[in-house]
Amino acid sequence: MAVWTVKGGRHGEREDRLLNEGVIGGGWEDLPDLSGIEDRDALQQLYEQSYPEASKNRASNHVGQLWSLLHRMERGELVVLPVKTTGTVAVGRISGDYQYRTDLGEDLRHVRPVEWIETEIPRDAFDQDLLYSFGAFLTFGRVQREAAKERIEAVVSGTHADVAAVDESEETEAESQPDVEVLAREQIRQFISRRFSGHEFAALIGEILSARGFTVSVSPPGADRGVDIVAGSPPDGSWKTTSAWTGQEGPSRY
Repeated sequence: MAVWTVKGGRHGEREDRLLNEGVIGGGWEDLPDLSGIEDRDALQQLYEQSYPEASKNRASNHVGQLWSLLHRMERGELVVLPVKTTGTVAVGRISGDYQYRTDLGEDLRHVRPVEWIETEIPRDAFDQDLLYSFGAFLTFGRVQREAAKERIEAVVSGTHADVAAVDESEETEAESQPDVEVLAREQIRQFISRRFSGHEFAALIGEILSARGFTVSVSPPGADRGVDIVAGSPPDGSWKTTSAWTGQEGPSRY
């Protein structure tokens, strides 16, 4: 069985709806309900009618992704969603057939239902080659790595995977193209996590804020090992505190 990677929008704008509603999917708002489409040529023709200005490559990629959503994905197959807004990974299983919905927003009309198994798995739990596949550019694509299903299931269950290689001969060139922005962010994140911790990380954040024009004060080490950064942005005088451990903003100080 295949393993699919899906995206929740370029900036993660669909992620909450995917997770809360138990679906995967995309917009293509100019396309009608595709429930009756049983032939890829018919889908290609309908797409070209709906998007006459789309380039040949764009049309081919979109039709390929929609065909996967309609017919290639099977119930019980694993789905991996890299969550940009939290830096974690969600894993689920496809639980139903294609649906056309109008209640989830124009950017989420063509969907498949999913039962999410885990929604906040740290990215570091996965091998680097799997993370590379998770960063593929397409909204829907197959994970092209050795024994991906067994290795992902092992991460979810917290067990060690001792598996053999799987056949990946069905993959296409388009499905393996990486999203360069996602990969670059992951490499930067990994570099920072290796090189900086505790107050070294706080100092790094302070320097970044300073470079962006903030006036910054980093608290000295304390017994509770907490780290606070106070940054002011003149001329309005607004202040915010940020935890170097979580990256979350605290209450504003004025």
